[in-house]
Amino acid sequence: SHAIPAVERSTLYLDDNQPFSVKNDFTISFQIYIRANEADYGSILHLKTDKDQLIRFSFVAGEQNHAPALMLNDEIIIIDKPIELEKWISVSLNLRQKDNVIEITYDKKKISSTFHLQETNNVTITFGQMLGYQADVAPFNLRNIKIKQDSKLTREWKLWKHNDNICYDEKEGAIARAIQPLWLIDNHIEWKPISKITTSNKVGIVFDARCALFYVVSSQSVKVLDEDGTLKKEIAIRGGYPAV
Repeated sequence: SHAIPAVERSTLYLDDNQPFSVKNDFTISFQIYIRANEADYGSILHLKTDKDQLIRFSFVAGEQNHAPALMLNDEIIIIDKPIELEKWISVSLNLRQKDNVIEITYDKKKISSTFHLQETNNVTITFGQMLGYQADVAPFNLRNIKIKQDSKLTREWKLWKHNDNICYDEKEGAIARAIQPLWLIDNHIEWKPISKITTSNKVGIVFDARCALFYVVSSQSVKVLDEDGTLKKEIAIRGGYPAV
């Protein structure tokens, strides 16, 4: 997202960028987690129809703060719901072809709009950065993507396992292909060094799980490191003996 250059931002193609058929009723649902370390602004979801119509879900500039919005080609429809950070939020987008209606539900807030869909046969679906659309990407984590076609669940990508840059759905083994992803699960299944300390004395190490801090205790000092191994504070020891 905003933390890296545009060319390095992440993309997720559903069904390996192949189109989904749209007959009567089509729904995509998913969960997002908005990170707090960047501006809550930018693209999240893109649907492109076979008639070159664009349906997007994005965070846009509102009257006072950024706001979630449904974007239908050049029209922007603000969803009257604040963007909450650091919590999982459920979103669903429903296309009702016969009624020419698009309905979106964001964090239990529902809005709908008329949109010409009767000649639409299929849509391609992209999350994050869309090729040819040079817009910012919102800082979000993504999980539990589901596709329903005429009320039948046809795809379910949990995004909790991956094979290189590919995830397979639970129904058909269909591919969701990521470009330049960061898989959060890798932080929990792969060992990685965070700090190296050279000392001639015995060292004790304690971890505070509530604050994700390491305390490295020697006879001279107590060093406080964060989860990335960055030294946050060093406390000098004036005397006494360390407890085991």
